[in-house]
Amino acid sequence: MSTTPIKVNKGEWSELYTLLKLLADQKLYAGDENLKKLEDIFFPILKIYTAKGTVKESAFELDDSEDIKVISVNSATFVSIKRASIRDRLTRIFNCIKAANVSTFEIPLAEELLEELGHPEIKGYSNKKSDIVLKIHDINTGYNPEVGFSIKSRVGGASTLLNAGDATNFIYEIENLSINPEEVNLIETHSKVRDRLSKIYDSGASLKFVKVESAIFEENLMKIDFLLPSLIAQMLIIYYSGTASTLPSINTELENSSFTLIPNHIPHGGFYEFKLKHFLMNTALGMTPATRWDGLLEVHGGYIVVREDGEIVCYHIYNQDAFRDYLFKNTRLETASTSRHGFAKIYLENRKTYIKLNLQVRFIT
Repeated sequence: MSTTPIKVNKGEWSELYTLLKLLADQKLYAGDENLKKLEDIFFPILKIYTAKGTVKESAFELDDSEDIKVISVNSATFVSIKRASIRDRLTRIFNCIKAANVSTFEIPLAEELLEELGHPEIKGYSNKKSDIVLKIHDINTGYNPEVGFSIKSRVGGASTLLNAGDATNFIYEIENLSINPEEVNLIETHSKVRDRLSKIYDSGASLKFVKVESAIFEENLMKIDFLLPSLIAQMLIIYYSGTASTLPSINTELENSSFTLIPNHIPHGGFYEFKLKHFLMNTALGMTPATRWDGLLEVHGGYIVVREDGEIVCYHIYNQDAFRDYLFKNTRLETASTSRHGFAKIYLENRKTYIKLNLQVRFIT
């Protein structure tokens, strides 16, 4: 056994479980917008890489035989393990992950298996969104590309798609405010952001979007779609007003409101939904708020999702429509810490009154 026990959370155990299941199955199945496995769309796996930092550490060579060759990239040494040896322990390992009721925990059975595999690490590609790299056989092109996948688990708590930060603040000018700003800033209720906005609106004032606090994030958004900063700014007003929180419900509010980003003579049914889906997909596959984005997708393979029943499905370039639909149906906005990220407080600048609202996107489950 390893001299240093592995004690991690459900998300990290799910990543290691994903490696084990891919080794056992040697296939990665695509999923539809509801996480249902598409039996006729899959990618045979030829090799799996794990890494530390940006350096490949281990490679697992797969073929039609029962033997899996585990190669240490640095030392060129290798061991061999039977697929059946992994399959026999896989369900029990998953059940341990699912049954855990503490934040971090050990799974001796998994540690025993990981030791046989040379202690591979999953969360290793620093500054990248990919957690694991697979060499797959692409049945559409006949090529065998090496592609990165990000792993998301539905076994533990809901994970974030876009994390809050100072860069995700949106700045609004408050027009026609007729009360002392401190009457707003002193509100410290459980739903203080919503209550502060309600106080502003009750005074007869309105919000006018000015800009994204981070010029880099605003530039990144405009690379995806020139109208995205204004669209997300309106989403935040809807969310923090308490009207809706999930992406589909917010989109419905956008479609039914007087808010518009396009000329009246152009039909706009599905207009906002289309743009929001592209925002979610590009966020999932490469774009981050604080780093200038070159428009390329860092996760060139896509997403692997660990379902609650232990099955895993992926979203790849060939089922992008399903991926966008999945993200749209399964995400919501969330309120981050107002003190940590400096938002929801009225401030004065050049004799004008402003407030910031913050963007954070989390999976529903």
